[in-house]
Amino acid sequence: MPSRGFEALAGAHNLDFQLLPATLRACGWCLEVLSTSLTLFHTDCRSRSEKRSERLHVQMADLWQTAGIAISCFLAVVARRLVRVCFREIRIWYSWSKLPHSQSPWSLAGELVPATSLKRHDFYTARTKQLGGIFGIRVGPLFEVCITDPELAAPIFKENKADLYTPLQTVFRKNEPSLFTKPSPEYYRAIRKGVAPAFNSGNLREGFGRLASLMPAVIQYIRQAGAEASVDVFNIAGHVTMDAISLSIFADAPGSASKLGQGVRPRYAELMDPAMQGVVKIMAIPWLRHLTFIPAMKQLKQDLTRLHEEHGKMVDRLRTCNPPPASLGGHLLALKDPATGLPLTDGQLEAEMVTLFVAGYDTSTAAISWTLGLIAAHPAVQRKVAAELDSIGLKGSAERPQPRGLSWEDLSQLDYLRKVIKEALRMFTVASGGTVRTLSKPLNIGGYHLAAGMTVQVPFHGIHRNPDVWDRPDDFLTERWDEADVEYVKPASGNRAAAKSESGGVDYGSSSPDQQQALGKQADQGSKARRYMPFSYGLRSCVGQNLANLTMLTFVASLCANFQLELAPEIKDMSGIKEAAVTSLIMSPRDGMPLRCTPWA
Repeated sequence: MPSRGFEALAGAHNLDFQLLPATLRACGWCLEVLSTSLTLFHTDCRSRSEKRSERLHVQMADLWQTAGIAISCFLAVVARRLVRVCFREIRIWYSWSKLPHSQSPWSLAGELVPATSLKRHDFYTARTKQLGGIFGIRVGPLFEVCITDPELAAPIFKENKADLYTPLQTVFRKNEPSLFTKPSPEYYRAIRKGVAPAFNSGNLREGFGRLASLMPAVIQYIRQAGAEASVDVFNIAGHVTMDAISLSIFADAPGSASKLGQGVRPRYAELMDPAMQGVVKIMAIPWLRHLTFIPAMKQLKQDLTRLHEEHGKMVDRLRTCNPPPASLGGHLLALKDPATGLPLTDGQLEAEMVTLFVAGYDTSTAAISWTLGLIAAHPAVQRKVAAELDSIGLKGSAERPQPRGLSWEDLSQLDYLRKVIKEALRMFTVASGGTVRTLSKPLNIGGYHLAAGMTVQVPFHGIHRNPDVWDRPDDFLTERWDEADVEYVKPASGNRAAAKSESGGVDYGSSSPDQQQALGKQADQGSKARRYMPFSYGLRSCVGQNLANLTMLTFVASLCANFQLELAPEIKDMSGIKEAAVTSLIMSPRDGMPLRCTPWA
């Protein structure tokens, strides 16, 4: 039955039944070949996969080995850096520990509070009287050296690095370093050499007429206020100084002095002051800049944004106003970057212009205020100033109810008034904080070894109030300037012995009278150290001090020629003036300098 069925099936399909077994064998062979091929293919694929896996494993091993070497090198560099930092900090601490200091070793903050307070000028003066001309303070984790002996401070002015000033660059739009913050002496010399001619006698004389033309509006405003009214000369001086500096840069004034009756401060001062207060906080406590989420830093960001917008307008104004070549603005536009030989970029131009603008405005305004306040507090001094002005026909009187204005030729005859201004700047040094330097190499000063990397501060107010440097430093004595070379340290007296340190500073110790006299002669034979430095000293002294002196002399002479000055009840006397002094970036009166001004006629 089966065979018949197969035959019928084969016949139905016209197939030869005899070929069926061969066909089945052929199919079996084909299946076997296919199976073998698949087996060989699978084996080949597995072999290739194993080879790829082996290559990948080798590559990963090489990668991990390379990464391990890189990480090891990085950790080695970090470890080396940490070791160097640790050893440096240990050397700094050890050097600092040998200095006179008065803080408690268990205080975590050290002297952070008094050293960063608004009365820090009094703190440095008190430490000077307590510990001498060189001493150590600890401001949080920072170990600082303070030097208030001008002979010991001399080598510090040769240092260029001053990391503490770096936060000041944030007031510029592009955080560009300026001649005040850039450590490169080549760049500083090039910028200073480029702008210095703007402050020579010839250029100042050319611009004096514009400066003097600002004073009639001031005198008229004070006359209208009345003799019984308290007039804030700090605010008035700010308006005049703002116009004076604008004249020197842009060759025109914003008319700030004409707005005295509106009772407002100069617009730029309202923008700059809050921003600068925030920056000063960062200078005192550097890690604050990383706390961007706290309200004070958020507010600082907003203040800087508004200030940067104003700076952009000032740069555009300078480039389009075409100032005279002899003016400060003309010299700024002619500056070239010593590194590239090209004109300054907008960022560099802004940094230099704003540095000169702010330095001139703040310092001159405060200096004028202190001078007028001290004249008002000392009637005998005011009488001498009035007599000098009267001798050249400038003082108001019944015969001269409207005295003539100040001329350039008058300035050379105001000898006593110049002495008054000098003594005022000594007693209330506007740049009271002085200068700060980071030592690039170890120094031996006053018998103490100062390690490289130490922060050294030279507070000028401390030098000007040092009883070992000045006679009766806390008294306003204009007669001290009658002597020659008052700006320099006097020779060592017989009861002081001088021992030169490696840096050229002088350390006075206990020796016999003969040894003291011999050492004093040796000290006197060397170069004299400067003890009067209201505009700093050395390479980085104020380049615009001639303009500042001219502005102060013009303003003070004009007011003293027209009015008798008296301290307002808010100030009352010298104790009130001292109490009003606060130091932020500069020393200025906290709530202004209110005076009562009575016309001479």
